[in-house]
Amino acid sequence: QDLTIQRIQNTFAIDVYETHARIALLEGDLNEFNQCQTQLKELYLQHPNHPSEDEFMAYRLLYHVLLTTNEKSEGAAASEI
Repeated sequence: QDLTIQRIQNTFAIDVYETHARIALLEGDLNEFNQCQTQLKELYLQHPNHPSEDEFMAYRLLYHVLLTTNEKSEGAAASEI
């Protein structure tokens, strides 16, 4: 959040958000991970070809699959009631 408020949008900010996102994943904090991903998506547009960009694209795809699967599961469970 401090990086956003101070409008720091350089490769250092990318490294900070990537580290924060990895820790959030390890802790199972998907909300925090998603916030980092949102910032990273914008930062990667400003700094293309960052070394970890492909890694975080894969995380973003897996996150989307997880959300889609959970929505389908919740819908199926609700229809069984």
